[in-house]
Amino acid sequence: MGDEETSFPIRTECEAEYQNLSNAMWDQLVYLRTSMYLLRELAEFPLQRFASPDDQWFFTIVRRALYEAVVLGVTKLTTDSGVGVLTISRCRHLVMKMLRPELVQSFREQLKKASFDKARTNLRKRARDLRDARLAHLLLEDVRNGAVLLLAFADLEALVSEAEKLYQPLLFGASAKFLPFPYDPAVRAANPPTETDVERILRLFARDSYILNEPERNALWWPVLRKRKTDEEIEFINRWRKKVGLREV
Repeated sequence: MGDEETSFPIRTECEAEYQNLSNAMWDQLVYLRTSMYLLRELAEFPLQRFASPDDQWFFTIVRRALYEAVVLGVTKLTTDSGVGVLTISRCRHLVMKMLRPELVQSFREQLKKASFDKARTNLRKRARDLRDARLAHLLLEDVRNGAVLLLAFADLEALVSEAEKLYQPLLFGASAKFLPFPYDPAVRAANPPTETDVERILRLFARDSYILNEPERNALWWPVLRKRKTDEEIEFINRWRKKVGLREV
């Protein structure tokens, strides 16, 4: 029993604070990774094929909100500074002070191995500039000079992955999932195929679109209309009709 009590690296009097800090970081990373997942799902959906510009506003606003959530989240965790601000780096520093003395040196070495990627320093700076100039504030100077501060999906993905890497040493060998089970590829691969909520929403939106229902809605003219479509257009229609439960045409 004594060995079990001393196996945990955090000093007994610090365990509650450690759990609070670790849980706070994990909660932020789950929100960050899930926002990134949903953003990619929406971005990869061929919305312009299923709706006119006036019918795209909901998805456009949601996509923008998710993009901003990822930028705000990753900069909050990796670039913020100031008294009372909790970042992953500050959390790591606080946890190191909670360790049993004999484990401090080995933990410090683990932190070095999972340190900030110097190659991404400029990427973090760009994300912070985007937040400060467009999201947290709207800087007049940047608007006037037409500054372009957007980050590509690959950049956002790199920053989210880096944040997760920085958190890993705080788990002391344990593993953590940052995607809810319904979205997690490993969980989905080990279970019967299921449809996530976002997949269902997009499928139903596509199912009700004019382009997929044109053969039925214009049944009389469909043979003529079909001949006017390219092979790529027919392939797209049939692929999606099959996906939403309609027969191919």
